[in-house]
Amino acid sequence: MVDFGTDKRIQKRNDESEDEIMKYIPRNKYYQMIRETGRIPDKEEYDIADLDLSVYPLNEDTKRIANVNFMEETEDRNGNYMLSGHWMSDLSYQFAKKCKFDLVQVNGYSSYAYSDEQMAVFTYCEGDIYLTLFTDKAKYKAEKEGTIKFYEEVY
Repeated sequence: MVDFGTDKRIQKRNDESEDEIMKYIPRNKYYQMIRETGRIPDKEEYDIADLDLSVYPLNEDTKRIANVNFMEETEDRNGNYMLSGHWMSDLSYQFAKKCKFDLVQVNGYSSYAYSDEQMAVFTYCEGDIYLTLFTDKAKYKAEKEGTIKFYEEVY
């Protein structure tokens, strides 16, 4: 049996006499569990860990939206920290506007956006979303230029 988290006490609800126990679980383990079991747990069953984005120069809106919308922490092909997720529809315009990213709508099913101030590159393609975050300006610049070049050459 795989252990997907550790017990953590939460506040009593209303006038219940016993504490409820929620399992505190890292985000990647939570989504791994869903993939492996095919079951989406009740909201009261797990407390999913927030993303620790404190080392990245993101504004508060970007941090909040990333924490809610991205399901997995991973690395891109170059070893950069990347968040991935899925949207049922293209919300790129709303994301870019709210988080202050420069958006390029490539076509009806793909787009990319970037923020020089936040050193972050966002891509959307057919529902898949990725947000690559940087602390190193040279790595950010290379990723931004590579993303722009890819979309100019492929699309």
